[in-house]
Amino acid sequence: MLFYNGVAHKLDDVTFHIPESGYMDLWTFSSSDGRFEMEFKPILDRAAKIDFKLLVSDQHQVFGRMSGRAILDDGTPIEIRDVLCFAEKVHNRY
Repeated sequence: MLFYNGVAHKLDDVTFHIPESGYMDLWTFSSSDGRFEMEFKPILDRAAKIDFKLLVSDQHQVFGRMSGRAILDDGTPIEIRDVLCFAEKVHNRY
């Protein structure tokens, strides 16, 4: 979901392309409908990991700046530049 000027715009599936080289390298985001294409430049990885064998939690809350383009439900394209945000990847096993 993308909120713009107080209106919600529904996006299709958004994929986080996290580089295998590390969470602090450049990420990209893309939606299956092509309406959301962004680059994400990480600033800080707030990571926590717990492994008690039966209980596992591996969390990366990554703060950074996002830039790219999105297309609203009515077809209007918008450009986004250096918006401060966060993305996260979390694996929990209970």
